[in-house]
Amino acid sequence: MSRLRVALTRRWPAAVETELAARFELRTNPTDEPLTAVELAALLAWADVLCPTVTDRLDAALFEALPAAQQTTRLLANFGVGFNHI
Repeated sequence: MSRLRVALTRRWPAAVETELAARFELRTNPTDEPLTAVELAALLAWADVLCPTVTDRLDAALFEALPAAQQTTRLLANFGVGFNHI
């Protein structure tokens, strides 16, 4: 069985990233710069779990622009306080 695909939109503590990489197929954001809508859409199409932060704008337009057949993400696991960016 394949491992779950997890995407982090920003850097997390090194120990956490190491543990996630050991358990899941992990994509990180090595530059730690805010991602564009195009980059976020690409992660939504790839990841089973997307871990956004407050710097990520996940609005209706982002989800509507991605065809339903390409929407792979099943869970948004927010890292931070609040959820008004989603």
